[in-house]
Amino acid sequence: MITSLYVKNIALIEELRLELASGLNILSGETGAGKSIIIDSLNFVLGDRADRSLIRHGTSSACVQVVFTDDDKPEIAALMEEFGIERDENVIVRRVMQDNGRGEARVNNVPVTLQQLRRLVVLLVDVHSQHEHQNLLNEANHIGILDKYIVGFEAVHKEYLAHYDKYRNTLTDIAAFGDESARARRADTLEYQLAEIERISPEEGEEEELGAKRDKFRNAEKILTALNTASALIDSDDGTGALSSIQNAGRELNAIDRYDPAYSSIAERLDGVKIELRDIADEIQSELASAEYDPREARVTEERLEELKKLKRKYGDFADMARFVEDATKELEEIKNAGEKLVALNALAEQEGAATVKYAKKLHEARVTAAKGFSMAIERNLKELGMKSAKFETVTEFPEGDENILAGCGMRGADSVRFVISPNLGEPLKP
Repeated sequence: MITSLYVKNIALIEELRLELASGLNILSGETGAGKSIIIDSLNFVLGDRADRSLIRHGTSSACVQVVFTDDDKPEIAALMEEFGIERDENVIVRRVMQDNGRGEARVNNVPVTLQQLRRLVVLLVDVHSQHEHQNLLNEANHIGILDKYIVGFEAVHKEYLAHYDKYRNTLTDIAAFGDESARARRADTLEYQLAEIERISPEEGEEEELGAKRDKFRNAEKILTALNTASALIDSDDGTGALSSIQNAGRELNAIDRYDPAYSSIAERLDGVKIELRDIADEIQSELASAEYDPREARVTEERLEELKKLKRKYGDFADMARFVEDATKELEEIKNAGEKLVALNALAEQEGAATVKYAKKLHEARVTAAKGFSMAIERNLKELGMKSAKFETVTEFPEGDENILAGCGMRGADSVRFVISPNLGEPLKP
């Protein structure tokens, strides 16, 4: 059931929000009021061909959104799962067209193709129009018409779909393993990649640390010059360094402290500065001792950095590599256990395939039984319309043999259904 319709920039409509109540809703109004525009908008969002002439003048795009309540039909659930759409209490269909010919369709905010949209909305809404009878010319619609006539059909169909979906998903899982030679090639690739990472064994933060170390090596001369200059400015042999100057300043202040105790206090503060400066001088000397340029260590650092960069180009940063190792190890384990897994999957496929055939047969039996009553009901209606000699028959066809039944299974089972009619006495039954 449609609960709301939103239209933007369609023909004369700038923006419209239409909330629909349960039961019968009637749109009335004089000619030109916009009833046809609303119907055109609804047809567009339900999958009709986009007509750019409908885009409101002065705008570049148009949008229509319709909200359905989810009727919990198993066909809807199966189709949404196939399209990768999460189910909710509502199904929200949104379609946009642009004046440059581009457009998009979304269901519950998931992009879908126009073909997917049409497959879904046919399960959500029945559109009745003056040309509705033409739907009968399409044999693909006949099976759905017959199924609506069958009492209790939904329950059996739901069971069928449950097994059919499991069967299809299991076949997909089996196919994902590929053949034995493909698995062997994949295992070789994974083993090589894991061995490459293990050989280099990168550590978190190592690249940054080595990069800083390399920068020091590349600027060793500049660093040594700066450290030597700083050391000489603080404590030089000729007594011109900062330490000597501070010491001399302290002596001068102590010589006049008898005139004002404050000078002694300042001298004491200079003593503290002298101690701190001595610590700094010692630290600079320590840096000088360790800042010697070692060509071998510089070469090892460069080579290690290059290895890490190559690894990063292949597998990403450290976090990406860790995820890759985890995923690759898991995949390799699955490949090694593929034999056992395939045995289990093949057994499951056989089990679900048998159940699918079982319920496909039940659907067929229900259709064969219902087809007789349905055909008789149609003939009665035709006679009431004055077609006294008209004959109507519902033809159901079903594959022979379980293997052929399973191969012919689809969303509605393995049946093909078509309607044939002889409107006049003596004429053969025709589609």
